[in-house]
Order: sequence, then structure tokens, then C-alpha cells
Amino acid sequence: MSSKPIIGITMGDPAGNGPEITVKALCHPELYEQCRPIVVGDAKMLGQAKRFVDREDVEIHVCEKVADAKFTPGVIDVLHLDLIEDVRSFPIGKVSVEGGNAAFQCVRKVIELALAGEVDATCTNALNKEAMLSLLTPLLFGKAFLVLPSSSREARRSVRCRGSRSESPVVRSGHSALPVLLPPLAG
Repeated sequence: MSSKPIIGITMGDPAGNGPEITVKALCHPELYEQCRPIVVGDAKMLGQAKRFVDREDVEIHVCEKVADAKFTPGVIDVLHLDLIEDVRSFPIGKVSVEGGNAAFQCVRKVIELALAGEVDATCTNALNKEAMLSLLTPLLFGKAFLVLPSSSREARRSVRCRGSRSESPVVRSGHSALPVLLPPLAG
């Protein structure tokens, strides 16, 4: 068993440059000397991204679980979440609810993997705030949402949600604290 940490990396916004950044970064063999990376995202988008960055030599290895990963240079392991219905017609460079949902579901899944101890650390790729808001606005204003419990001893604070007071776990990011609000996985 390797002592190198398993790093869960989100694919980022599928309409933006997140998948391309991921492919380019994981093409560096020296990365695999430091860690065992696995991408959480839609393998179809990573396949498209490798064509966009002219890296057809790289293999996209679809994983159903982290344990399926090869962690080998030249192979990008992807914990596949079937998020984009039709990659060929998916609008690259345009904000969409589908793109925001895909990026959000990747973040949600990588957090679940970390809390379950399946990955040792997470890396969140490039996200489009407007796309995320297009997804989250309906969830925060009128529909139910889940709060993922924190497994660490992070500080907690009270948040207001539609006039009621409830406790929500927070994730510290720099000097700010943000509540973790996660809708159920799609599909």
C-alpha cells in the first residue's frame, strides 16, 4: 500500500477551463511521485478536454470507486459522475444550470469522499460563480436542501434560513467561514 496521499480533484466548471486545466496538470508524471490523484467528474468532459489541449496520448480511466484507480502517469483516473447528457451539444463558454449543477455535484461528491476517508485531501478546480448561483438560488429560496455534517471540530455558527434559526457546519477558508449547503446528488 502506498503512503502517498490520495487527492480528490474536482473537474471544475465543464463549460469553462476546469477540465482542460485538470488534463494539463495530470500530464506531468512528477505529480504522481508526490500523490495519487483522482478526478471527480464526468469522464466524457475530460475526454473532450484532452482533445482540446492536444493530449490524445493520455488515457481516461473510468472508475466506479476510488479503489478502481490505477494512479499511473499517462492515465487520468476519473470517478465518473454522468453529469452532462450530451457532451457534443453542451455549450462551452456559456453559463448554464447544467454546468453549474455538474460543477457543484463534483464538489459535493469529493467532500463525501473526504468525509468517508476515501481520499486524503481535496482540490477544487476552477468554478464559475454565476453558474453556481444559477443552480443554488432556487435551492436557497424556496426549496429544501441538505446540510452535510462536519467530521472535524471546525467552528459552528448560527445561520438564518427563511426566517428560522438553525445550526449549520462551516468550512473555514482563509479568514472567512462559510456554511456547507449541499443538495442531494442528481440522478
